[in-house]
Amino acid sequence: MFKLGNIAILIGIFLILAAAIGNILDILPENFDSYYLASAGTVFTASGIIIKRRKPIDRK
Repeated sequence: MFKLGNIAILIGIFLILAAAIGNILDILPENFDSYYLASAGTVFTASGIIIKRRKPIDRK
């Protein structure tokens, strides 16, 4: 689960950076709005942080 959290955080940061760079340079096509990319990146980053902070299930 912790690897999944790390992957979600990396994808989220990548999406936020892509939205910022695309908005500054105006290179994104019309289909990819920077607001949607930034919000998706925020969701991925937050979910990755939540996954990483969860305690593992104590199986006996």
